[in-house]
Amino acid sequence: MPVLVFKAFNCLEGDLVAETMTGGAAVRRRGLALGVLTSMGANPRQDGPSWSIELVTGKGATARTIKLPLERFLSADEYQRSFESPLSFGSLATTSTELAGELAADHESVWLYRDALYVTERPPRRPENEEVVLRIKALHFQDDQALKRLREQVANFEAIGRAREDSKGRQPIPDDVKLFVWARDGGACVRCGATVDLHFDHIIPLSRGGGDHAENIQLLCRSCNLAKGNRLL
Repeated sequence: MPVLVFKAFNCLEGDLVAETMTGGAAVRRRGLALGVLTSMGANPRQDGPSWSIELVTGKGATARTIKLPLERFLSADEYQRSFESPLSFGSLATTSTELAGELAADHESVWLYRDALYVTERPPRRPENEEVVLRIKALHFQDDQALKRLREQVANFEAIGRAREDSKGRQPIPDDVKLFVWARDGGACVRCGATVDLHFDHIIPLSRGGGDHAENIQLLCRSCNLAKGNRLL
């Protein structure tokens, strides 16, 4: 039977921020993570990370946010190892304190990986630890890829918006300039001499600072214009 894994907290600048978790069982597991974090402080370390948790008490107008500092329970070496592979709090607890029964199982359910805390739906059995590690890594990289796709989508939308604004602001080439260029270039492509499907081309593109004056306009056929693109040729 697979072991379900949930992300409970993200660590942002030293504050543990709760992740959105759906379902009563999942929310209870987040509470379990808080219990494990506070119990781990019984044997504080000196060189590990310093974290705090923001707790909200009361409701509505009486609600208050309290920042609860946590004892340092990780060594610098253990914290560094958690970036390489998910670290079970059970392995930390059994080396520093004598835990038994339900409390020990709770510690086995909480894992740290790359500044995020994960909880399992139930305490995993030892043969299931590899599965838990893989599921935690999968969740991390799925979130990472989703964020990258979001950045790309926003960048694409912004580029489309800029292109639309540029097209709105672009003025047509004046008719007198077109007549002058047509007469000057003999009504033919200045590259291949074609006399059909002609375009008024900007020698220096508008995107590179070119203007609509006659010295910057030339006649090109469709093929030569497409071959040129946005290059200064």
